[in-house]
Amino acid sequence: IITWGGWFTEGHIEIAGDESVAHVMTGEKIFLIAERGAASKFLVKQTNCANEFMNLVLRGPPEVYKSKIFYYKSDSKSVVVQPALCAHSVLTLSEGAAIITG
Repeated sequence: IITWGGWFTEGHIEIAGDESVAHVMTGEKIFLIAERGAASKFLVKQTNCANEFMNLVLRGPPEVYKSKIFYYKSDSKSVVVQPALCAHSVLTLSEGAAIITG
């Protein structure tokens, strides 16, 4: 996936049964990833737009989900692997190109 400038992916759950693997080769992204079940449903409902995403990042999740929602800031040397049936939402911070493979 190649994007230019800021980009937002609303919360969604991969339902195909496979894990999601991503390597951000260029650019910077913040991922919010939730555990399966109630935390994933919460993340999907709370990240319909970039403003909601940033509000959740800034205030943090409710106490009940604090240990079930994780933050990941991309690094060109790292790969993020998300288990199947877990929700995620992504905000691209880069001004220029962002390239993600997975």
